[in-house]
Amino acid sequence: MPYTVADHIALALRRQGVECVFGQSLPNDFQVAAERHGIRVLVYRSEDSGAGMADGYARTSRRVGVVAAQIGPGATLLVPPLVEALRASTPMLALVQDVARTDHDCNGFQAFDYKMLFNSCTKGIQRLNDSARIEADIALALVRATSGRPGPVALLVPSDLLVAPAVEQPVSRTPLGICPLDRPRPSDGAINLAAELIASAQHPLVIAGGGIHGSGASQELALLQELASLPVATTTVGKGAVSERHELSVGTIGYATDSHSLSHSLSQMVAGADVILLLGIGTNDGGADSWRLLPEKATYVQLDIDPEEVGRNCTAVRLVGDVRTGL
Repeated sequence: MPYTVADHIALALRRQGVECVFGQSLPNDFQVAAERHGIRVLVYRSEDSGAGMADGYARTSRRVGVVAAQIGPGATLLVPPLVEALRASTPMLALVQDVARTDHDCNGFQAFDYKMLFNSCTKGIQRLNDSARIEADIALALVRATSGRPGPVALLVPSDLLVAPAVEQPVSRTPLGICPLDRPRPSDGAINLAAELIASAQHPLVIAGGGIHGSGASQELALLQELASLPVATTTVGKGAVSERHELSVGTIGYATDSHSLSHSLSQMVAGADVILLLGIGTNDGGADSWRLLPEKATYVQLDIDPEEVGRNCTAVRLVGDVRTGL
């Protein structure tokens, strides 16, 4: 049996830690090769449900979720779940069959402008064009999906390239399909400043978001809560970051503390805080009750992997890095 690019893609993904792919039919050469090289192909009914399955798999396994999609209209069904994955920082790789390279821009059957389609709902869009760059292109796609703030990446696979002979090339020695891929640590100076602010606070408060789960930092947060006697509140996506039964666990805040909610009284605790530690939380309308929850007079310390998120809606001591490493 000839060793094709489809085989090469499957082997490259398997080496990078991919254990399963959610697929249906196209790109069929890849899916046959995936089974042949030890990757399970889990069948879905339509692309939107398949991408949702890949999203759930990625969140629970801490590996990149891979979904394969048909050309044209089938691929358009990926958009809603990719938007969700982008907003939720879920690492995903969408393998989308494209027309043959010779048919590109020739009005091929079900040809579509995927860059226009996926531009607003992915971290990046790549098109495989050269059989000699498969390893490098897949490595780049996985790095984009799993590094920094994780998210989905679209990888376009021309049909003719899948059956082309594979070309031997250098192999990455580092598994890139694990998330988070890198764990950068904030500077010692920033961490020391944050520690001093928390230690001198009269009414400190921690607000934990979904970044705690993405970083796998629940144990570190629980230890900080215990050692420093810090009350910890969570956003809805951060729920479960610490034990709900701990005497210092505040509960869920954000839009859950709106004036007509059962948890409205928790907003008074937030309003009285003088130092607030924001951990892996986007200070958005949901987590901050339409930006009304966070008190203007408080001092903020914000730890997040995304440098653009730190200080977005409040002036804060910047701790840019992985939440688990930063704690």
